[in-house]
Amino acid sequence: MQQILVVDDELEHLNALCELLQGGGYQVLRTSRPERALAIAESQRPDLVITDWDMPGVSGIELIRQLKAHEATRDIPVIMCTGSMTSAAHLETALEAGAVDYVRKPVEPIELRARTRSMLQLAASVRQLKANEQELARQNELLNQQKQELHLAAITDRLTGLHNRAYLMDQLSREFSNAQRYGRPLSCLLLDIDHFKSVNDRHGHLVGDAVLRHTAQLLNGELRRGDVLARYGGEEFVLLLPGTLAASAQALAEGLRASVAQAPWVQGELSLQITLSIGVAYNGSCQGADEMALLKQADEALYAAKRQGRNRVVVHAASG
Repeated sequence: MQQILVVDDELEHLNALCELLQGGGYQVLRTSRPERALAIAESQRPDLVITDWDMPGVSGIELIRQLKAHEATRDIPVIMCTGSMTSAAHLETALEAGAVDYVRKPVEPIELRARTRSMLQLAASVRQLKANEQELARQNELLNQQKQELHLAAITDRLTGLHNRAYLMDQLSREFSNAQRYGRPLSCLLLDIDHFKSVNDRHGHLVGDAVLRHTAQLLNGELRRGDVLARYGGEEFVLLLPGTLAASAQALAEGLRASVAQAPWVQGELSLQITLSIGVAYNGSCQGADEMALLKQADEALYAAKRQGRNRVVVHAASG
């Protein structure tokens, strides 16, 4: 049942309005004290307020302004009931304050019910429209969140939480192109966990997975802003270093190698020392080539590191 709050300091008129509205099938709240109307409206949230204009203490205009100033009551439509205040200027003042309609005293029952019905229908339509807008906004937010989650899943390696190979190749192409266009340095590190196959063979793939995650966390903790770290495949990782010359990339690679070697993976009584072989390449030796040449040079340097005994950093000869 729709609820209407009636505010009028004249009890005779208040009673008459309430009887007419109740006869129309509405639930009526009432007060002859306009200073209490805002609190009633806030707590009960009526569908409509009908207020007298000329009241002591808080006028109808002031009450409307109070209602419109509060979040909880801002959208409640208000019909102003006017007696002596019937000039065009007075009515304009009421509408500017936030009233949506008015009726004149003495109230005509048919007019009151018609205006009340019309305003309640309008208010219901507005509420439904706002509810639809809120639901649409919620659905859009949910859709955007799902898109972000799908995008993140598409570029993330599930095991390590690092970027995956697809993301790496996209970033490699972009960074290489930018470096070539603007004459900026770009270094590439290819990192491989030494003897990883023996970890899986001796301790099982669950331990191997844990070692991969452990290594990924160590590497990720050493990143600088702008660096791109990704799992390349198996036990290999790639680190792109935009704006980094070969010598600086080699120093960073040595730091990563040392950090991993000094932080064994431990689970219960099992402790495994992890070491890395790292190949370093620099775009200064790839003039006129594409990004795959840079990756190929890092791969060649990595295999040189393995041939030289592992747990070491080798810079591609043309990058030195």
